[in-house]
Amino acid sequence: MYAVCVDAWFYAAKRKVLAADADPTNKKDDVDSVDVEYEDFVTE
Repeated sequence: MYAVCVDAWFYAAKRKVLAADADPTNKKDDVDSVDVEYEDFVTE
């Protein structure tokens, strides 16, 4: 279970970093939070 959650968090963090790189003017995101979504659990 731990590995599944860690992998989901990794995909969510990666998605957030890629989104921030695509739009550096978007300042409304909290830099200290990563929202894990269902899609992050099913990403392979």
